[in-house]
Amino acid sequence: MFSFQELKSVHIEISNRCQAQCPMCSRNYHGGIENPLLRESDWTFENFVHVFNTDVLNQIEKITFCGNFGDPLLNFHLIKMLDYIKDKHIYVDIHTNGSLRNEKFWKELPKHLPREHKVVFAIDGLADTHSRYRINTDYNKIISNARKFINAGGTAEWSFIRFKHNAHQAIAAEEVSKYYGFKFFTLKDSSRFALENAFNVKNKLGHIVDTLEPFMPQPQIDLKNIPKLVDQSVIECWAKKQYEVYIDAHLDLMPCCFLASIPYNFHNRQDPLYTAKEKIKEQYKSLIADLGDTSLHKQSIHDVISKPEYTSVWQRYWTTQKLYTCARTCGNILQRPSQQSS
Repeated sequence: MFSFQELKSVHIEISNRCQAQCPMCSRNYHGGIENPLLRESDWTFENFVHVFNTDVLNQIEKITFCGNFGDPLLNFHLIKMLDYIKDKHIYVDIHTNGSLRNEKFWKELPKHLPREHKVVFAIDGLADTHSRYRINTDYNKIISNARKFINAGGTAEWSFIRFKHNAHQAIAAEEVSKYYGFKFFTLKDSSRFALENAFNVKNKLGHIVDTLEPFMPQPQIDLKNIPKLVDQSVIECWAKKQYEVYIDAHLDLMPCCFLASIPYNFHNRQDPLYTAKEKIKEQYKSLIADLGDTSLHKQSIHDVISKPEYTSVWQRYWTTQKLYTCARTCGNILQRPSQQSS
């Protein structure tokens, strides 16, 4: 894919735990029943030092603390990790729901960050709409935390996922973000209405308690055409363009979070995408068999991405043996929306 000498960015999931229950996040099923495939895990500080050894720190330009399933603020080694890299001239990007930790934490966080940094707060609306999607988070607490961080010198971004129920507040939210000192405001549409323009939210008993709709109706995928669409897609790997690797909460390395999420994507026979998801899992098993061991418990990033297996396999999976996941996220099956975080 690319050499270690070209590596620029590392995306890490230092925790796959989260207090929120966002309905479209794969850590639960429609916001209710917890994903039985997910094994919760946190990096230790020793894991962090092992992954970010001297060679890596001298090579990369950016570290993103985000992931597929968790919030990095739930790893209580975060501050120690930040202190370890603070003076390495590496851009730090932290993504959070912002409804965690206390005021003291947020006031002191900027002191542990390099000059070039950004904390992205996921705020999907205003006080009356935000928690309709960001279940188990508190809008007022998030705003209070963000203000403490900003007033202490931190650089913040307000990230707003637009749905039908909150789209009317997007302009007002951007004005609020400016008033409170957020440096950036990003607006994105959910990419998770692939089959129909409605998504049922369920409680832990499996009962429907709400229905989410996209801001604008999205083009729908005809299930019987998926193999043909994948075969016709042109895949342009985002991770390759960014010279980035992804490392999950279990220290397994993959090019991106999309491929890394496959083993934990829970589905059953009632799922309309059951056949496609089974195909994705088959493809993943084939990919892993070709890649070999990508765990960083006893290897370095350099070791893994320098292996002939890792450097040579991707062209086949983007051309003659196309991965469904790559076609969906980095292909042209549909017009690609902005990446949605949880």
